Amino acid sequence: MNIIELLKPSEKIALIQGNKQITYAELLERGLRYGAKLKRKGVGAGKCVRLFKPMSIELYIALIGIWSINAVPAFSWSRLKVDKLGQIDGEQPAILTCTSGSTGVPKIAVRTHEFLIRQYNVLKEHLDFGENHIDFGTLPVFTLANLAAGMTTILPNKSYRGIKLPNNLDKITRAICSPATFQRMMDASDLPNLKQVYLGGAPVYPSLLEKIRKDIDAYVVYGSTEAEPIARVKWNDVTAEDKASIASGAGLLVGEIVPQIELRISDNNEIIVSGETVLKGYFGGVGDSENKIREGDKVWHRTGDAGYIDKQGRLWLTGRVKQTIHDEYGVLSPFSVECVLDAHFGIRGAVLLHNGKRTVVIDKDVDVAEILKPFGIEQVIKVKNLPMDKRHNAKIDYAKLNRKIKLFG
Repeated sequence: MNIIELLKPSEKIALIQGNKQITYAELLERGLRYGAKLKRKGVGAGKCVRLFKPMSIELYIALIGIWSINAVPAFSWSRLKVDKLGQIDGEQPAILTCTSGSTGVPKIAVRTHEFLIRQYNVLKEHLDFGENHIDFGTLPVFTLANLAAGMTTILPNKSYRGIKLPNNLDKITRAICSPATFQRMMDASDLPNLKQVYLGGAPVYPSLLEKIRKDIDAYVVYGSTEAEPIARVKWNDVTAEDKASIASGAGLLVGEIVPQIELRISDNNEIIVSGETVLKGYFGGVGDSENKIREGDKVWHRTGDAGYIDKQGRLWLTGRVKQTIHDEYGVLSPFSVECVLDAHFGIRGAVLLHNGKRTVVIDKDVDVAEILKPFGIEQVIKVKNLPMDKRHNAKIDYAKLNRKIKLFG
């Protein structure tokens, strides 16, 4: 099945960007014309087509056109050469994307049409895809799900760098975005019609969640390129006891594990997952040995995140496995410290070993040493700003940070 088959031609507005908008019927018609143009130029089934377009109406026209001739769109990825693609596990490839590389070198994720459809069917069980919503689309794959559901999506202003907020945020009723983007949205607008927000792609801290109006249903959704969704929690359902645990260093609560995912915690506390909406491998096998565990016919994906399951069966995150400190004093999880900094000071921090010492790096001139004594923090370094990932601007870029603090000796 081709994902285009989920799109229904109608006069309903599918996408809005600035002063431009397009109906579902127009979107499909222009997409098919684009596909025919590619075919005339010799692009055939299984051919990989590189797309260099910002998030835009034109991007989705191009996607539909490429899919209409069974070719495969590929987004900003590394220099690896991709020849004509055949079927993968008997399924037609739909999209190639490059992972962020947060668990090692960037990998090329190949999602088939069937995989995207399975993922959409799971997402709509756990997120509200009601067709009357007007969504703010900052994550391209979720915008595809919006189109499958018949929703209207407002796109950011065109930009090749970051998310540029539109002027009509007051119209949106639902948003799926990173915490950093949502903070910017709240700074720019009262969001009077917003009913639901789903936050993910980076750690979501209580200081942000507590700022959200109580009439808005705010959810934390945990997942990744390779497995979406894994767990979710509604913030209004989080108890005072849970919040106290977060503030004292228990980690971040991400809630109930979706039943379509099988999840377990490895010996080093890494979260690993398996299921029909978990990618079983990467293009060319690059990254498989580091990120996949094969047990007979079953494939487990290593998320790179550390965590645990509480007595209620809910999932908690404690940080990246690679950033967890193991030293003579024991184990120190990054989120344990970061949650305390968030609760008491409303700031972000980075936890690492620097010159053999447990170190916290912050970008605010506040005295945090006393509150961090229970964690054995030996030094606090203050910098002008914490470098963040380019994709969501919400996860600390530890490689850049380590280079930065070398200046401090």
